[in-house]
Amino acid sequence: MLSAARHTPPVSRGTSRAASEALHACLRLQRSHIDVAPALRTGTLLSFIFLLALPSGNIPIATSIAIGVLFIAILDSTEAPQIRLRSMLWGILWISLAVLLGGLVSGATIPHVILAVLVAAAVGYAGALSMRGALIGVLSLVLFALYSGFGVGVNVAIEDAGLFVVGGFITIAVNLAMTPLHRLPAVRTSIARTFREIDQATRRRGLALAAPTIAAEILEAHTVADHRGCTDDTAAWVHDLLGDAERTRLALLALLAERSVSPTYVDDVARAAGTVAAALADEVQGPLGIPSRRRRARPTTRLRALDEIVAVAPDPRLGILAEELTAGLRAATQRLDGAWPIGRRAELKPVHLPHLPVLTRLRAHAHRSNAVVEHTLRLMVAFGGATLFAVLIDQPHGYWVPLTVAWIAKPDIASTVSRVVMRIVGTIVGLIAVAAIALAVRDLPSEQILLSISLGVAGALALAFLWANYPVAVVGITAFVLLLGEFDNPELERNLISHLVATVVAGVWVILVSSIRPRRASVATLGALRASCQALREYARVVQTGQDAAAARSQVLATRTAALAAVSAAVAEPPGLWERPGPHVDPDEAAAILADAIDSASAILAEELLERHGTQDPGTWSRITGDLDDIDARITSMEMSPA
Repeated sequence: MLSAARHTPPVSRGTSRAASEALHACLRLQRSHIDVAPALRTGTLLSFIFLLALPSGNIPIATSIAIGVLFIAILDSTEAPQIRLRSMLWGILWISLAVLLGGLVSGATIPHVILAVLVAAAVGYAGALSMRGALIGVLSLVLFALYSGFGVGVNVAIEDAGLFVVGGFITIAVNLAMTPLHRLPAVRTSIARTFREIDQATRRRGLALAAPTIAAEILEAHTVADHRGCTDDTAAWVHDLLGDAERTRLALLALLAERSVSPTYVDDVARAAGTVAAALADEVQGPLGIPSRRRRARPTTRLRALDEIVAVAPDPRLGILAEELTAGLRAATQRLDGAWPIGRRAELKPVHLPHLPVLTRLRAHAHRSNAVVEHTLRLMVAFGGATLFAVLIDQPHGYWVPLTVAWIAKPDIASTVSRVVMRIVGTIVGLIAVAAIALAVRDLPSEQILLSISLGVAGALALAFLWANYPVAVVGITAFVLLLGEFDNPELERNLISHLVATVVAGVWVILVSSIRPRRASVATLGALRASCQALREYARVVQTGQDAAAARSQVLATRTAALAAVSAAVAEPPGLWERPGPHVDPDEAAAILADAIDSASAILAEELLERHGTQDPGTWSRITGDLDDIDARITSMEMSPA
């Protein structure tokens, strides 16, 4: 077993600070999560709205409608039409209400600050409902900050709220009408993401670390298929194809466990398998997806290249595992080469999902120690303090401070610091982009037309990269907002600087508030590691006794995912201003323990697959047991260590 000192932890070491991790995240791109079609659709719609308003000079009306279009488009999803419709309608309701409340207290100092705190409380607690509820809350808080700080007055707020409703319903009509239900694009996209994630994992170091991500994509694809109402042959085809992806994932992990036998062979097989997975992703997504940088060969061609590498295995155990990997990819290829049932309207059925009452979910979080409550209290302090600051300085762009706080405040300190860094980076690039556009088109005869096109591009950029790369999305959002309000301002350059200063001030303030008695991820790390090790022992027992290991394997994945999240958060956490009492673990040691646990899981998986082919190695089981005992001892040592 590799020692903790020599093992690469599954998280970034360095300074062990969220800021450092965020800087690296700025350069990472989750290509599979780029939503091209909705972004292009929304961007075109935004440009069309402004181009339509140019002859009559109704730019203010176009501006309000455009904000409604973009914000409601952000709330759209790939789920069933009725679920999408419900989310967007709730968004229209709460965003419009936020605008009205903002206009109501605009210019009234004390009511402004008090209502800001109350709205922040409601938004913070909205996270208890769902991720969608949390997103609606953030967007509502942003618009409340804008309209309460901009000094527009009640009448303008009422008018703009009505225009937001118009923009929202335009988005609903266009998005739902233009979604080709008979082709189930959401299902195809989710399937493609699973295979594309496999490809990306094979080209990164630490393949085992990507296992939870791949598994999460597979689970998400199953969920999307169910939510889109797939049934009969369509459902069977989708779930069988995802089963092929899961078989491929498991075989890759098992092969990785035997890498020490022949590193070159294992790496060659993994890379070749990745090319097959990439070709499968392109095949299943077809014209709906992102254009490849180069034209890839068909899956069958890539599969033949993989077969040639597999055939020269230097070890029988490696050959068996490589054949298992090939079998999963071959099954998926044959499925795609056959008849596709996707597209039959008759196989789409209405979706009726179980839904907990709102009050039930809210009551579940109604106790002081709950993380939702703690986040709500910090958001109240952060947003209320930022609003008070903006009121006191009485500057034209002071509203940008609470507006930025609304965007970046997160439940834990690590993700808050990360979001602040990414926000600042994205804002800087967005400001530079706006300045460049202003200098390029100012005083041109087609200035207004170019402005309209730029607004559409900015909105499309924000929407396309919202879940793929947050800094890039911030570039689009920043450019969109500034082009709306600042393009014709003769003091544009000065205003750009003030926006940057306000972003930095908001970031520092949010970090300070988040640092007050933060809820430490390290506290939960020990329990997560212990649960992961227990799941591994049960998995090993089930495999050794020859039982069906599917349930035990799923439990290993669930506990490992939780442990990865806990350890990664612990490593990224900066120190707080006032620490809450309690134990603290060494995050680097926890990361090393988790890395060794992941190795043990891969070794058990390899033995499970090999024993199906009658290949057993008692010596391997002895090593696995020894490794698990060592992991348990190290966890116990961390529990007994003084804080």
